[in-house]
Amino acid sequence: MSNDSPTEIIGHFLAEFNEYENKALPINEQIKSSYSLEDFYNWFFSIQFYSIKSSLAFNDIDLRWLSPGQKGITLLLLFLAIDNKEFRPLIIDQPEDNLDSLSIYNEIIKYFRTRKVYRQIIIVSHNPNLVVNTDAEQVIIAHYNGKENPRLKYDSGSLEDHAIIQPNTPVELIPDRILESVCNILEGGRKPITERNRKYDLSPKS
Repeated sequence: MSNDSPTEIIGHFLAEFNEYENKALPINEQIKSSYSLEDFYNWFFSIQFYSIKSSLAFNDIDLRWLSPGQKGITLLLLFLAIDNKEFRPLIIDQPEDNLDSLSIYNEIIKYFRTRKVYRQIIIVSHNPNLVVNTDAEQVIIAHYNGKENPRLKYDSGSLEDHAIIQPNTPVELIPDRILESVCNILEGGRKPITERNRKYDLSPKS
């Protein structure tokens, strides 16, 4: 039995281990007898033990764990990012589906505002953020008449196209223009906006 202390025993072990580790051994002395040197080189220079894994994430969350709306944002932003050299018109039908207004405002609008500089983007939407805050050059409003002879009527113009006060004409009799139609259809009118703002004003952070 050795009279060395535990510290000395560990020191001897480490010294022998380091000596063995620094000693160059032929490869054929390190492989199992059931394998040849050729087997080793075939394995070493192959790529079978390499694997490439990729994943798509949004805000550091893997795509698998995202909500349907977040998946929609991720795929849309990915499409816009990889398609940044495309100049053909882009038509998107209701990109706001399953998305909350904050996500639309924070994540999508800035992409549309930058892409529209060199590419025509046509969006079918019922979301005021996508119409107003993207600063759309032209808004097309579809009016549906569902009476005996149903038909669609379209009005178009810019957001700067608004009603003009006419002398001796009550405000309610002045025809709506594009801006008023956008406000009424997408926001429910000016009154709901005012009432919502009154509620939001209660918060010091609004």
